[in-house]
Amino acid sequence: MSPQAKEEYLEVLYKRYKEATRKEKAVIINECCAVCGYHRKHAIRR
Repeated sequence: MSPQAKEEYLEVLYKRYKEATRKEKAVIINECCAVCGYHRKHAIRR
């Protein structure tokens, strides 16, 4: 995955994350870790 593609993907996730419930946020973070290869803390900070 290219750096530009990751940035675009993270923008979409950010919008979903802001409106999600706590359980949905956990699923979104897990999805981000699987797709981008980030650790959980890094994904949360991004």
